[in-house]
Amino acid sequence: MLVNTIVIPIFINFGRTNWFQSAGLVNDVFYNSLSIAFLNPTVYLIGPTYILKLCRQRIEIMKGAKSKLTQ
Repeated sequence: MLVNTIVIPIFINFGRTNWFQSAGLVNDVFYNSLSIAFLNPTVYLIGPTYILKLCRQRIEIMKGAKSKLTQ
C-alpha cells in the first residue's frame, strides 16, 4: 500500500517541474491517501464476508434455545 500511495505517484510525476500545482504530485498523493483512509474501512464494513457473518448470527439468534452454537 505504501508503494501505491507514495512511490508510484513519484514515478508518474518524475519529469514534471510543477509538483505543487493542480494535478501535480502533491494532489496525487493527497487524494490517494484520502481515498485509502475512507475506502478501506467502508469496504470492510459492507464486505460480503461481514454480511454473511451477520446473517449467520441472526439465524442462530432466531433459533433461540434450539441453537447448537454456544459462546
